[in-house]
Amino acid sequence: MPRPERTAAILVAAGRGLRAGAGGPKQYRTIGGQTVIFRAMEAFCRHPDVFAVQPVVNPDDAAIFNEAVAAFKAGHADFLETGQPAAEILLAEGAAQLAASMGEATGPVPFSSYMTTAAYLRTEREALTRFTRALYRAQQWLAGASAAEVAALIAPAFPDVAANVRTAVVARYLAQNTWATDPILRAPGYEYLQQILLDGDFIQRRHRYEDLIDTSIAQAVVSAGG
Repeated sequence: MPRPERTAAILVAAGRGLRAGAGGPKQYRTIGGQTVIFRAMEAFCRHPDVFAVQPVVNPDDAAIFNEAVAAFKAGHADFLETGQPAAEILLAEGAAQLAASMGEATGPVPFSSYMTTAAYLRTEREALTRFTRALYRAQQWLAGASAAEVAALIAPAFPDVAANVRTAVVARYLAQNTWATDPILRAPGYEYLQQILLDGDFIQRRHRYEDLIDTSIAQAVVSAGG
């Protein structure tokens, strides 16, 4: 049976509010007792055709979302959207139930894409080949490794995250096929990402796949087995 279509709402909320004047980013300002971002998320959460809602926030706003987690745990909210590892910690503590996973809702998206200039592509193909070969070997290892093995490898980068939480996060990412298994950026993934960027006003018009993507090195590396 064909998989039913599902809609995920991505809310771009990373602005600094400079045009709105003093008072901080406008998405966190209060209107009628609720923040602007809350009202925007609530509208999508109540829509029957929307499966998941994902705000995209500025890294400088991490403290605000830490406060949001604390408020949620204190019973001041009915739902909370948050990323990892906070989500896994809440689940492990029994402080929350998973209502929807953005990773499952959207499916694989090639957010992590590597770019170079046309000149470098022409003159430094050997360097790019070595880089791509290393990337592919890492992808191959990742595809065959267990959640515990990956969690152990990344431990130095996340010293404040407990081992069981790291493992649970990696297991969830593996289960929803978050990470690509080869370095080839294919047209369907490119168009999917392009639509997200258009919807979020990160780009203003479409760009042809053929004009921007060259997979010749990646194809050669994969064909050679890494």
